[in-house]
Amino acid sequence: MWRFEPDTSSDVDCGGASAPKCATGKGCLEHGDCNSDACSYDKKCVAAKGCTRHFGGDTCGEGETGEPGAKHESCCTIVDIADRPTAQGGAFKMDKYAVTAGRMRAFAERYAGNLKQWASEMPDGWAPSLSPLLPENMEDVDILLGPDGKRGCNVASEGARTWSQGAVGGDPGEKSDFSQDALDEKALNCLPWYMAAAVCAFDGGHLASNAEIAWVFENRGRPQGPTTHPWEWSDPSPFAPTQADGRVIHAYSYETPRLRRLPPQGPRRLPHAFWIAPPGRRPKGASMHGVMDIAGNLIPWVRDGEKYFTWTLSWENHGKALTATRWDNTAAPDGYYGIGARCTY
Repeated sequence: MWRFEPDTSSDVDCGGASAPKCATGKGCLEHGDCNSDACSYDKKCVAAKGCTRHFGGDTCGEGETGEPGAKHESCCTIVDIADRPTAQGGAFKMDKYAVTAGRMRAFAERYAGNLKQWASEMPDGWAPSLSPLLPENMEDVDILLGPDGKRGCNVASEGARTWSQGAVGGDPGEKSDFSQDALDEKALNCLPWYMAAAVCAFDGGHLASNAEIAWVFENRGRPQGPTTHPWEWSDPSPFAPTQADGRVIHAYSYETPRLRRLPPQGPRRLPHAFWIAPPGRRPKGASMHGVMDIAGNLIPWVRDGEKYFTWTLSWENHGKALTATRWDNTAAPDGYYGIGARCTY
């Protein structure tokens, strides 16, 4: 006798219990429907698991979210860096944008904060020796990405933390003035080095190395020779390091729009995440490869060694010194309001 079998596929001829997996751009109901294992907030398969949310997932690029003319794309967009000789490490791929808070949120929420469970699946690019440091629930995630004595990460002291969470330790002053949506689309800071390594491994990559950052920052594959700053391949006009410049998030030059409140004393009395931008808001500062914010906004953790970072200019006015440096502040844990992350592959 003929029996009707319901169609469980999520798009035409893909997804569901029996159909092939869906390609990027196809409709989906859950992550497992997609070749990429990544079903987005609007039920479309996307290329990367870290960019399934809206804010911090597809809000990177020029213009503010919701504004006419904004040119946004996936925050997990990858750029080919094919011009590095084999003798210097060879070609690699780099995230066009720095890791956003929303990208970390997609990672954490997928495992309900139990990133030790994720690590137990033996993901490529992850060092099992770091697994004991990972959180087991969302409360642990909030602790690891919260102030936790880190330098500059206390909201109550006008710090610049971009991870959204409730009042830390029951202190109502330790709660951001910005909404979760506003923070999720910003570049993520105040994260421990090993959490940065984990979010990159989640999407099949690893933290960028100092050499990779330097190659892109100075356009070292340029036939005419390297540059001092990333934009100088097309715009060699002078750059004054202590002044605001439309090519880079530097010297307190970015201001978060549409605030719920602005203190009478001005933005300097707000949590200083006010000055940290969503990635890609300064397209004139792109390297010749098209990498955004390789200079400015946040300085990145690098994989040259545990707790190493490199100086690439920042919102707060840090300078350039493309040298891997160990975070060795014995008075504070592994994290800083000027340090974020970028992934390579």
